[in-house]
Amino acid sequence: MLRSIKQSNGERGSSTVEFAIAGVLFFTAIFAVLELGRLLWTVNALADVTRRGARHAVLRVQTPTDTANIDKAKLYAVYGDDAANPATAKPLVDGLTTADVIVTANPDSSVNSCASPCYGTNIGSVTASISTNYKFTYILPLLGGVIDLPACSTTLPSESAGQVPGAIGGPAPTPTPVPTPSATPT
Repeated sequence: MLRSIKQSNGERGSSTVEFAIAGVLFFTAIFAVLELGRLLWTVNALADVTRRGARHAVLRVQTPTDTANIDKAKLYAVYGDDAANPATAKPLVDGLTTADVIVTANPDSSVNSCASPCYGTNIGSVTASISTNYKFTYILPLLGGVIDLPACSTTLPSESAGQVPGAIGGPAPTPTPVPTPSATPT
């Protein structure tokens, strides 16, 4: 048998008020966690932009004046494609442009000039970085407005992709031995 619970008139609507208080706290916590996740994703994406730029430039940019390949490395870092059209392509991180990315070739200072093309370990390194502190904007104004994210930079040693100048020859390859027929015992 069901019993009805008696409520006095003074407690009417108290469940609604309790739910409203708990709901505000609960949803504030949920949205704060979502914003924190978005913030961490953006920091990781900015670090990934510098890694992409450095990885792309490592095989292509050999001198600080190689502007064509530096520009391609910037496009690859921001858009994921070195032939992207900035007017139509969507960047990995909202609001990031190729002007915000710096790619620099740092040739080895112990070598005055490098053979053409450069090879071996005397190439130096490539650095890709974000030029200014990226401004992260919270979606919810309750959590704050805009914050500056820390600077991101990636430096990698340059590679020659196995290119060896023509003047330096290696040993001639040895021919593969050809088996000779032998008499089969019967």
